Amino acid sequence: IRLQEVEKAEQMLTSVEKKNNRALYHLINGRYAFEQESYLEAISSFRLSLQLDADQPIAWSFLALSYMYIDQSEKALQYSQVALERSPERFTLTNHGLILIDL
Repeated sequence: IRLQEVEKAEQMLTSVEKKNNRALYHLINGRYAFEQESYLEAISSFRLSLQLDADQPIAWSFLALSYMYIDQSEKALQYSQVALERSPERFTLTNHGLILIDL
């Protein structure tokens, strides 16, 4: 979700919610909250998504970044490690680097 596409994100949330894909719904809701800098709401949504489907490295990575932005570096590092274990790709590696720099 890009900040410029907030309206499109809201439409997507409505569509996903109707399809009863709850993990995806909470992931998108978390991304929306993250882009709005509502990090506590983002954390709540990412955690709900991960409770429904733990195999989401993107959600783990955004959860980690959200914790970083509320100055909880230890949790950020912990969740970033989970993201890396599940998918050591460019996105998770870059976010992990940001968290390490923030320590």
